[in-house]
Amino acid sequence: MLGLFKKESFITSRASILIFAGILLLGVFLRFNLLSSIPNGLQQDETSIGYNAYSIVQTGRDEYGQGYPVLFKAFGEYKLPGYIYLSTLPVWIFGPNAFAVRFVSAFFGSISIVILYLLLREMIGKKDMVLPLVASFLLAVNPWHLHFSRGAFEVTPALFFILSGVYLYFVSLRKKSIALFLFSIFIGSLSLYTYNIARVFTPLLYIGMFLLYRPDQFVRSVRQKILVSSLLVVLCGIFLLHVMQSGGYSSTRGTLLFTSAEVQSRILEFRSYLVVLPPIFTKLFFNSFVLSLFQYMQNILSYFSMSFLFLTGSTHGNHGIGNVGQMYSIELLFFCVGLIVSFKARVKYFIFFLLWAVFVILVAATTREAPHATRGFFLIVPLVVFSATGCIAVIRFFVTQKRRSIRYGGIIVISIFFIFNMLYYFVSYYNRFPVFYAPQWRSEDAALADYLKANESKYVEILIDKDTDLIYSSLLYHLPFPPKDFQETVKRLPDDSEGFSKVESFGKYRYKAIDWEKDMSKPHTLIITSKADSRSLPILERFYYPQRPVVVANGQEIVSFPITDQAYVVLETTP
Repeated sequence: MLGLFKKESFITSRASILIFAGILLLGVFLRFNLLSSIPNGLQQDETSIGYNAYSIVQTGRDEYGQGYPVLFKAFGEYKLPGYIYLSTLPVWIFGPNAFAVRFVSAFFGSISIVILYLLLREMIGKKDMVLPLVASFLLAVNPWHLHFSRGAFEVTPALFFILSGVYLYFVSLRKKSIALFLFSIFIGSLSLYTYNIARVFTPLLYIGMFLLYRPDQFVRSVRQKILVSSLLVVLCGIFLLHVMQSGGYSSTRGTLLFTSAEVQSRILEFRSYLVVLPPIFTKLFFNSFVLSLFQYMQNILSYFSMSFLFLTGSTHGNHGIGNVGQMYSIELLFFCVGLIVSFKARVKYFIFFLLWAVFVILVAATTREAPHATRGFFLIVPLVVFSATGCIAVIRFFVTQKRRSIRYGGIIVISIFFIFNMLYYFVSYYNRFPVFYAPQWRSEDAALADYLKANESKYVEILIDKDTDLIYSSLLYHLPFPPKDFQETVKRLPDDSEGFSKVESFGKYRYKAIDWEKDMSKPHTLIITSKADSRSLPILERFYYPQRPVVVANGQEIVSFPITDQAYVVLETTP
């Protein structure tokens, strides 16, 4: 196994280029194939991002009327600007649709395959072409990376900026180029404006990288040090300025472990059971800080969950498909072998990618939900690199066996298991996932918006039952509603305790608790609800989620039947 790092690669340079081209084409295809229709709807963050990008294109202002903001208030969580501004070009070219808002993720997800390949070539040298190829292939088909490359997730371009910054840093070390070194810092800093976790993770990663691979071998003169320091001060200064303003730090307080009311309420509930104990005992061992720290340690350990990483993955409908791990289950073997081989062989990249993983977990664990597929997304890089290392080591172990039965048998078994893992994922993703998670991806919002667009001129007012889970950004993006008209007519409810904002009305659309006795008598009014079966109003249209099978065990008897859930009902009031 250790020979993996001592022998020159058997793949020629020309062959490696052809193989990589095939891998890249595969990665691009998997990210863009049926991008508009699977996932079969746009979840609320996608429509919020898309509409704010559309609003910038049309008016130069966000949905609140703020001109080219650095932080987008959106629902009240203050989205970072990176993904929204990157989306303006595809939204301008393709219009406000699913493909346009997802283009950024699919594009940067595809290009990340290239950057990972180049980074590994730079780190280990050109003699070993196998590891970069295997790692780029594993990233190209990785369930975690594919899922987040096919939805409008800010974390996907953020990872690209981090990978690109790291790659340029290693190139600057080899070329002793101060210009590339500065450009590396600039590219890496773009991740700070793209995804929240990067605000802490990227600086930590760069500090670790500076300590492991010291730049002082070419950043020597006083002028160069002043130049580097000035860039860092400018980039960090701009960043800190926006973090400290309204909506910067305050927007993340609800998700941080030590400031989240949800987490602290659970701690307070636990302490309430300890009132019978001596006060000094609870103050010493069960105070809020100690219990929060204990929860933090539990969060750290949760990212080592085999179920999360290799079996079922995230069960959150927007972050995973619920029956496949964030990595393929066969990669558990590859990852473990890769860690052992890398450690024993003392390969140059071992400490760096190990630090990468540690920093991701330490930062992601500070939030209230763990393990979290989005906040732990940057773990993909070290997981893929070590899995690729282990994959090569396992294959070479079998290849070097003298007995043909072991040699071919081992390779065949590994290949079949890996292929089955991939087939199971893709069949699940393209067949089960769109049906099972249709409500989470709001699959009927576009169809409802199309119906309203065709019929809204017939009505004076359109009432949306506030108990119906129809997010206002869905209507805005799918209609699409003119951004200038929205900015001029929108009325919002006061922000709640967490700072989140809800829309009360815009144009002729109004969100309210339906007063059936009163609202049914309003002339020329349309009502959208999800529970109108017992009402006497004429039903104009029903919208259903895709039919899904239900299979249950009744003792040793298996009962199966189809079920179709109702998404929306459109009613018309009597004149």
